[in-house]
Amino acid sequence: MNINKIIEFEGKRNCGLTFFIPPNTDFKKLIKHIDKKINGLKHENKKKQLRQVINRVKDEIKDIYQFKSNGIIICCGLNNSNIIEYYQKVPIKKINQIEYFYDYKFHINKIFQNVFATGSKYLFKSIHLLSKSYW
Repeated sequence: MNINKIIEFEGKRNCGLTFFIPPNTDFKKLIKHIDKKINGLKHENKKKQLRQVINRVKDEIKDIYQFKSNGIIICCGLNNSNIIEYYQKVPIKKINQIEYFYDYKFHINKIFQNVFATGSKYLFKSIHLLSKSYW
């Protein structure tokens, strides 16, 4: 899959989650923390939408306990057609701390900082996605 899919993604309000997870980190704690925040939302429809997105992330990473190499970038969001889009990539530049962002788009600026460290568009290491597609 091309990075253009990430750039062009436009989802429902605050339903585009972007995760930057360093190597050898227990990111399941982060997921639990986000779960608690979602449970605290008062707007039931938004809670339901975010629950769908976070459950997709959980399903995709359920058998992974730590990411090796440079960490991982995960983008998952509910688009305007109510379809959950999921992408993950190993960046060339090492991720040093756990961060996550949510908006109606994925956090492109931060992705570019980790992906295009030397200015080349082809710096990602190819990894096979669980959905049998490539980014």
